[in-house]
Amino acid sequence: GDRVDVHWKYGEKEEEHKGFFGVEWLRQNCYSTINTSERRRKLIEPLVAKSLPIVNYTEVEKSDEGLFRWMKELCDYGVCILTDVPPEKGQVVKVAEKIGYIQETAYGRYFDVASYDSADLAYTDSELLLHSDQQFYSYPPGIQLLHFLKFDDCVEGGINCILDSFPVLNDFRKKFPQHFETLTKTRGAWERFHLNEGSNPMIRPTALRNEKYHISLDSFGDVNEFIWHQGMVGPVRIPEGLVEPYYDALCCLAREMNHSPYRLSRRMKVGEVLTFNNRRVLHERSKYTSNGGERHLQGTYVGIDEFKSTVQYLALKYDKGYTVKRVYNGLDL
Repeated sequence: GDRVDVHWKYGEKEEEHKGFFGVEWLRQNCYSTINTSERRRKLIEPLVAKSLPIVNYTEVEKSDEGLFRWMKELCDYGVCILTDVPPEKGQVVKVAEKIGYIQETAYGRYFDVASYDSADLAYTDSELLLHSDQQFYSYPPGIQLLHFLKFDDCVEGGINCILDSFPVLNDFRKKFPQHFETLTKTRGAWERFHLNEGSNPMIRPTALRNEKYHISLDSFGDVNEFIWHQGMVGPVRIPEGLVEPYYDALCCLAREMNHSPYRLSRRMKVGEVLTFNNRRVLHERSKYTSNGGERHLQGTYVGIDEFKSTVQYLALKYDKGYTVKRVYNGLDL
């Protein structure tokens, strides 16, 4: 048959109860080594982008099938560019809400990125090294969206670089197993102390410190989250004997990432939205010179659970054979 019926007695009166489990559900959740291995294979199969995936936003607006295509690219590769998005202020929020509710931060519902007189490097024309955003939060943003409103031809530089941490860390684990283990078992620290309300009116006063592992693993030892932001690190509070191994591991990983063959770069265009998994993918911006022009984008965030829920819902609707890849907690539906 297509189900297993279960009958049992419960309570002092031994009342009769009954229930059933579908055979398909039992097979999907079987604990056998063969079944577990097959589920893991689908979750961790190597999907490495050789170029940045692109989806036209008109497809996303037109139907849920178009939305699912965007979600699959974002889920599989950790990054996807949307094209032909109206370059209007606030539009990035409308795009993000296709995924789920906005995840607000000290920067509000959305934020403007341009060159200002600011102590925050993101709001200058300086180089921004590889990082993931807002790691001083215990629950940092999941999906980040950056919508380009202006990027004049005369602007030199300002190139965006994306790096998927999953293949980088797979290689790092093989080459430097001890360093890899150190970063899974030693907590780093991230801080944000923005107390001067007048220095940047776009940022809410913030006083936060958070300690967590750079590399998080699932129950089977596979990477499902990576944290990296050297511009917001605080002093670590770890046993003395771990300090040097910790910083040795950090420096080694930084060198590997800076020379990684998985780095993908692009000069974004007006009307494009760069979307990526902030728990997996790092982003970088090269220094730029305005030359009288302007480079202006708006950004926002969506929670990782909102994203995963939308992917799984659409997969159940349009492609039940699709497996949601390692999205933070590493579990498929």
